Amino acid sequence: MIHENHVAAIKWSDELGKRLETLRGEISLRQLEKRTEEIGDKVSFQYIQQLEQPVLFTKRTKKGYVSVSIDVLKTLCVALGTDIFDLLDSAKIKIAP
Repeated sequence: MIHENHVAAIKWSDELGKRLETLRGEISLRQLEKRTEEIGDKVSFQYIQQLEQPVLFTKRTKKGYVSVSIDVLKTLCVALGTDIFDLLDSAKIKIAP
């Protein structure tokens, strides 16, 4: 198990994007952006859209994939009132409270 302090970013996938969109539910992208801003770590609606639909953006990167920081994921999960494990669905990374 790897502690979150040793993980800076996650290699993002279509599956994780769909999971984020499912967790967002009926909340609009702009509403989620506003919630993250209220938390004090704004995540733009454009970036959230990029995370939900990474296939549209990976073609534009030299790497061929999108990565996202653990801090951004934690902010999104707090704004959605969920746990990061609901998003990542992985026991391989231990996230400290």
